[in-house]
Amino acid sequence: LRRVAVTLSSLEQSTERTYAPMPAPPPVSEVAKVQRGDSLSSKPDGSFDKIKARMVGDGKHQNSKLYNMVSSSTVALSSVMLMLNIASKYNAKVASYDVGGAFLHAKLEEDDPDIYLKVTKDVASIWKDVDPSARDFIDGKGEITLKLDRFIYGLKQSSYKFQQHLVKCLTALGYRRLESDECLFIKRVGDQ
Repeated sequence: LRRVAVTLSSLEQSTERTYAPMPAPPPVSEVAKVQRGDSLSSKPDGSFDKIKARMVGDGKHQNSKLYNMVSSSTVALSSVMLMLNIASKYNAKVASYDVGGAFLHAKLEEDDPDIYLKVTKDVASIWKDVDPSARDFIDGKGEITLKLDRFIYGLKQSSYKFQQHLVKCLTALGYRRLESDECLFIKRVGDQ
């Protein structure tokens, strides 16, 4: 729980705000709860490294009727095999990249419904120890309600919104999305 509270505090202090604390609960019933999302991290050799804790939204409490797009597409296996074959033929380098805190890069747009997040009493009590300014937002039940400015893991529409953000970024960098597989992008550089 302490790690989740530290994460909340660091999100508040980052240059790109992820949420705004609410002095009172919102006048809507659309509130997702915060929960811990633990995962195991491995070293490059496959051995255990550490347990990573993160704050995730509990999207099962979100109203599905408010969101028309909630999933993102995935690359086809045949596309991956084709790209590896081409890379092999031309002796090209193949690399992958993990976007750290991926969903946090996608901002809520004007037309997105407001998303509120309820920080439970146990996390709020640790959060106020990590960041004393959090005390100002604890309600009578010992909880904190946040209005999100960005998407977080666990919400219904987060993967879709991140994919839309990624598409915008890649096309701005000159990449073109393939019609045959919308998860593949190409960019010609010179005669390459």
